Amino acid sequence: SSLYRDAMEWNRRTILNTANMGKFSSDRAILEYARKVWGLRNEG
Repeated sequence: SSLYRDAMEWNRRTILNTANMGKFSSDRAILEYARKVWGLRNEG
């Protein structure tokens, strides 16, 4: 792809993509699932 050949733009986009993934951590996803599906609470 032409984007891959543009190293600066490719790097910029991959860094932004990685930086914006914080919301999708597995720990957060599992905790949210436990709360919504099983009705569990975090006890500390």
